[in-house]
Amino acid sequence: MYYYQPESFANHKEAKDRLNFVRKVYTILSTQLLITSFLSLLAILSQSLQEFLHSNLWFLLLCLVGAFTSLLFLFCFPTLSRNVPYNYVLLSSFTVFEGLIAASLTSLFEGVEVLIAVALTAGVVCLLTLYAFAAKTDFTTKHGLFLVLGFAMLALGLLFLVYSGGVLIKVSAK
Repeated sequence: MYYYQPESFANHKEAKDRLNFVRKVYTILSTQLLITSFLSLLAILSQSLQEFLHSNLWFLLLCLVGAFTSLLFLFCFPTLSRNVPYNYVLLSSFTVFEGLIAASLTSLFEGVEVLIAVALTAGVVCLLTLYAFAAKTDFTTKHGLFLVLGFAMLALGLLFLVYSGGVLIKVSAK
C-alpha cells in the first residue's frame, strides 16, 4: 500500500532544483571559458592584435579596472547581482574583460602553451557540463571524478600526439 510522504517529495524536488542549479552554473562557466579561449586564440593568430596589445599597456590596465569594477558591482550590490538582466550584463562584461586580459597575457608569452592550458580547462568544464545535463546524479560522486580524470588524461595523451613541446613533458612529469 502506498503512503504519501511529503518529506520524500520535498527531498526529490530539492534534489531536482539542485541539479538544475548545477546545470545552469556549468553552462554559464562553459560559456565564459569558451569566450576566453576564443579571445586568446585571436591574440595568438592575429599579428596586428599582438602588436596592439604589446604597444598599448593602457588597454590591459583598462581591462583590469573593468573586470574589478564588474566584480565590485556583483558583490557589493546584491540587488543588481540577483536580478535579470543586470546580473547577465555584469557577468558578461566581467567575462569579456577577463578574456581580454587572458588574450593580452597570451600575446606576451608563448601562445601555444597558454592555449593548451586554456583548451584543457575549457574541455574539462564542458565535459562536466555535459555530464551535469546527461546524468541524473550529482557529479561530485566517484563517477564524475573518474570521468573528469579520464578525460584529462585522454586529452593530455592526444596533445602528446599532436604537439610534443617541452611544456607537455613538464606538465605530465609533475
